[in-house]
Amino acid sequence: MKPSFSALWLVNVTLATLATLLSACGETTPPVKTGGTVISAGGGASEAHRKTAPLVFEAKTAGKKPFPFALVAGKVGDQPTHFIVDTGASAHAIDASIAAAADVASPAKTSSITLDEWGPLGDRPLAIIELPARLKEHGIGGVIAPQQLADAGDAVVVDLLNRQMRLRPKSTAWTELNDFGVVLTPPEQRKFCAVDAGGMQGLVLAVDGTIEGEPARLAIDTGAGRTRVIEGSKAGAKAATHPVLGRSMAVGAATDVAASIHGGVPIAVGAWATTADVGVAPGERHPQCGYEGRIGMDVLSQCAVGMATDEFLLACRAPSK
Repeated sequence: MKPSFSALWLVNVTLATLATLLSACGETTPPVKTGGTVISAGGGASEAHRKTAPLVFEAKTAGKKPFPFALVAGKVGDQPTHFIVDTGASAHAIDASIAAAADVASPAKTSSITLDEWGPLGDRPLAIIELPARLKEHGIGGVIAPQQLADAGDAVVVDLLNRQMRLRPKSTAWTELNDFGVVLTPPEQRKFCAVDAGGMQGLVLAVDGTIEGEPARLAIDTGAGRTRVIEGSKAGAKAATHPVLGRSMAVGAATDVAASIHGGVPIAVGAWATTADVGVAPGERHPQCGYEGRIGMDVLSQCAVGMATDEFLLACRAPSK
């Protein structure tokens, strides 16, 4: 099985464009507010357990729409680029063109990658793939799978609301997430689903939820611009009863997927609930992890995901009334 990379650039032919235009972060990292707690970017634990990188939502191309996914700046060798922070990716990856420019050959390692304000990524497997031209036009040269970044005793927090990726001791990270908002992952749903990603160990994040009251297993996917379910599932059938707003084309690293967009679909995970315009698209239930849909950035923009070596935690702000 080839590594999967979920980063999807939406070419909208719907009645509405991306609703929220998010600007890039500044060069300095402010304290992060999570609930009533302010978390400083420095001090306290050993610096080896505390790293911070700003997340941005636009790349180098002037005049383009802000990108619908979180990006982090860095380099491959001496080649500057941006990486999509993609919890739906099964492995870290870089585009073949930037690999060639940086003189990185297979079998590649993440030691060739340095993230701004974070540092080198260590010595982990790295896939070399052909990214879609539409991604490269935005200065995207690779994909970071954040669930593959933490070492034993640590956790990586991808805080999409406060636009920051943080490395913390696991106990600190879990406290931050409990202060952030509603925790969507009960203890029995915090384990990764391990997959074979082309000879690499891939880790999938998925939770049990409902779509219009219909139970569904849903992947947590910061590389999907829109929440979507497969059309052959019961959840897809429920979503399809809602008004059609239009269609969009989701362009991924491997294939293009046409989806019909249905408005105002109720989504719930545990005690947390919201509504979203949900895509219904062809596809199959994941053979190893059983998910039949993805919670995308249209919902996750108000959330933070924590990933240790053995488990993950998802917390989201309560939707505005």
